[in-house]
Amino acid sequence: HTHTNTPREGGEPWKITIAVTDTGRGFDAPTTSSDSSALFNDFSQMCPDDSLTGTGLGLGLTRTIVESMGGGCSITSGGAGKGALATIWFMTFAEEKTHTDTDT
Repeated sequence: HTHTNTPREGGEPWKITIAVTDTGRGFDAPTTSSDSSALFNDFSQMCPDDSLTGTGLGLGLTRTIVESMGGGCSITSGGAGKGALATIWFMTFAEEKTHTDTDT
């Protein structure tokens, strides 16, 4: 059995988006874009003075890796106690590829 993926008409890029939600502690919406950007700083934690564990590197490393591949990332929350939505995205051009069910 053969399957073929073809490029989009006109060579337009595909946007690949991965979104993850959680039901954790959430956070109040940042008031400025620099506040929002600060969430991705290395060693940054939302509440560094309470009992949170971790190094504060997760979002910073994520942003570095995603941006090195030409993508972007964001994180939003409905407020304290309402979890968060983390989103990463990449743009890619599809190439024609034919494969069979036995390809790995």
